[in-house]
Amino acid sequence: MESQTCVICGGHSIHKCSACENVYYCSKKHQKEDWKKHSKICKSFKLAENPSLGRHYVATRNIKVGEIILRDDQPLITGLMYNSVPVCLQCYTVLNQEIATPCEKCGWPLCQNCNEHGLECKFSSSRRDSKVNGHEVPLTDSPYVAVYEMASLLEHNCRANCSKSFTDMGGLIIRAALPITKGDHISICYTDPLWGTANRRHHLFKTKFFECICNRCQDPTEFQTMFNALKCNNINCSGYVLPKTFLEQEQDYICKICESVVSCTEIEKILEDIGIRLSNMKKNDIVICKEFLDRYKNNLHPNHYYNIDVTIALAQLIGQQTGGLAVIEEDLLIEKIKLCKKLDSLLKLLVPAENRIRGLILFELHAALAELSRRYKNEETMISLLQESKKYLIDGYQLLKYEPKILPEGKIAQHAEKNLEEITKLLKRFHVK
Repeated sequence: MESQTCVICGGHSIHKCSACENVYYCSKKHQKEDWKKHSKICKSFKLAENPSLGRHYVATRNIKVGEIILRDDQPLITGLMYNSVPVCLQCYTVLNQEIATPCEKCGWPLCQNCNEHGLECKFSSSRRDSKVNGHEVPLTDSPYVAVYEMASLLEHNCRANCSKSFTDMGGLIIRAALPITKGDHISICYTDPLWGTANRRHHLFKTKFFECICNRCQDPTEFQTMFNALKCNNINCSGYVLPKTFLEQEQDYICKICESVVSCTEIEKILEDIGIRLSNMKKNDIVICKEFLDRYKNNLHPNHYYNIDVTIALAQLIGQQTGGLAVIEEDLLIEKIKLCKKLDSLLKLLVPAENRIRGLILFELHAALAELSRRYKNEETMISLLQESKKYLIDGYQLLKYEPKILPEGKIAQHAEKNLEEITKLLKRFHVK
């Protein structure tokens, strides 16, 4: 049991560190005296280890949404641009299988003429027996990969409870995206959380060398969102088909209503054909997006990840035409609002830690509602829409405000802050908060 006596004098404690809740003090004076020493070890988490997960972090106290859990002011080491071809890390000669030779110390590739290289050698060779994860840093036109002292030990979860943001100088900050209870594992997402389950698990296995068994991957319905579901091909059935599990390969899909079975081979063929069409689809075209959603409405669940991919694009495209939201027809404006609300509900449930995409959708929703309010002469309706717009603007700003200003999301956060001032002033004219 932890001592509840003052760490300075041993007296009866009436205060404790609000950050880690592990250290006690008899007075504010002694708490201030100890802070210089305690601040170096004060954390809301601890490092744990088990055979299946390896090293990971566990919360040592309850953590509130938005609270900073850890911060790495700069990376230990950075790699090449994300889309770089393999090169020798000493002379930067482009490598292929014939001339590539692994460094004897760390295993990184070199050409046949080089036998040593830079800082990454010392870093990698000292950690060959303790795997760490790199983070894709989006601060340049082509993202680069960096390894951080603390953040590279964070555990993966497809429905992570933490979000990450970068500083302008490449530092990394991890914040709680959900309430975290003492004893909970602290997690981020290593892959694209808006991919389907099979795609996420395949990517994680190929790049991170583990089979994901998080709660999201274990649930074929993805928390009842039906994110992977296809329409049952039985004409008289309104149900959808899913496998019993994604944790085993080559599983047939079964309809929950009529129990008809669709082979995994047929499902793979359907998804492959739709995926090819999606990848070849003309970009930035509202009509094409609508045609895709209409074409596959009898094949895919409305929340299927292919549909959501297109829906996100469509929601953002509406209003990007010359003249912006002010010139689009009202029915299209209302459609944008409905799409954004649908996405907001889905993203909040499925990927609560994805602050960037969630914040962008909420900003789009705010803008559409604000424009709609301008088109109503009825004061009561106008005020109601403005209040709703302000609510979504505040929520969106809270998600984006930590993004660096060099990123599009950071720039939108600046716009959101200005818009919030303007909409607040406008509401005050009607004596409304």
